[in-house]
Amino acid sequence: MGDSWEYEYDNASRQLQQLVTEVKSFEVQQRNNPGAVQKQTAPNIRRALSNLSNDLARLKDALVYGNLRITDKEKMRRNAMVEQLGTQKNNLTNQFENAANNNFARNELMGDASSKRAWGKQAKDNEFTQNFNNQQLFNQNNTVMQEHDQALDLLSNSLMRQKNMASAMNTELEIHNQLLDDVEIGVDRTTSRIQHTNSKMNILKENASSCGMIICIVLLIIFIIVLLATGE
Repeated sequence: MGDSWEYEYDNASRQLQQLVTEVKSFEVQQRNNPGAVQKQTAPNIRRALSNLSNDLARLKDALVYGNLRITDKEKMRRNAMVEQLGTQKNNLTNQFENAANNNFARNELMGDASSKRAWGKQAKDNEFTQNFNNQQLFNQNNTVMQEHDQALDLLSNSLMRQKNMASAMNTELEIHNQLLDDVEIGVDRTTSRIQHTNSKMNILKENASSCGMIICIVLLIIFIIVLLATGE
C-alpha cells in the first residue's frame, strides 16, 4: 500500500491529465469560434493551473522537509517524477496562454514573422475575422485583460499565502531557537553543578585518606605503649 505522498502525486497527475483535455478543448474553441467560449472557462483553467503548481510545490517540499521513511535513491526518483509533471504543466500553461490571447486570430490579422500584410491593404476575411467587427474585437481584448487581472489576483493571493506560511515557519523557528537556548542554559548549569559536586567528592576523598593515616598512627602508638608496658 502506497504512502500519502504517492496518493497526492497520483491526484496531481490526474489533475494534469484533466487540464490537458480542458486546454485542448479551449484551444479548439478559440481557434474555430472564440465568441462561443464561456466567460469563466479561462479563469477556471488558470485557477486550476495555479492550484496544480501549489500541489507540485508541496510534493517537492515533502521530499525535502517531510518525514518520509524512504531511501535517498527513492527521493531522487520521486523528485524526478515531480520535475516531469512540472515541465508538462509549464508547457500546458504556455499552450493555454497562447490560446487565451487568441494568437491564432492575431496572426491572421497582423501577419506572422514570415507574412505581414502591407499598410493600407485590406486583409482578407477569414474564419476568425468574418464574424467580428471592431467593437467585438475591442470587447474581446477587454475580456482577455480582465482574465489576466483575475490570474494576477490569484497569483497575488497565492504569494500572500506563501508569505504567511513563511512568517509562521519563521515564528516557529524562533520559538524552537528559544527552547534550544533554554536547554543549553540548563545543560551549562547542570554541568557546573556536576563539576562542583566532583570537586567536593575529591576533597572528601583527600580528607578520608588523611583521617585514615592519623588513625593508623594512633593505633601504632597505642600498640607500642602496650608492648612496652607488657615488657616491664
